[in-house]
Amino acid sequence: MKIVPGVLDCHHIRLRYSGPSLFIDLHVLVDGNQTLKQAHDLTEAIETAIGQIAPRADVTVHPEPG
Repeated sequence: MKIVPGVLDCHHIRLRYSGPSLFIDLHVLVDGNQTLKQAHDLTEAIETAIGQIAPRADVTVHPEPG
């Protein structure tokens, strides 16, 4: 398992198939004092890490202040 620095916790993780497509949704707790750009960059890093495990998945990451 790859750890992404900056993620304090995660919850509401959902994985589901619709036909042959895998959809992954998750909520992550992040530092509430970071900028919107920093939070966006972190969600991109999380999506990249998940993409290494599930390359064709449609991933949605919901950042929340921790």
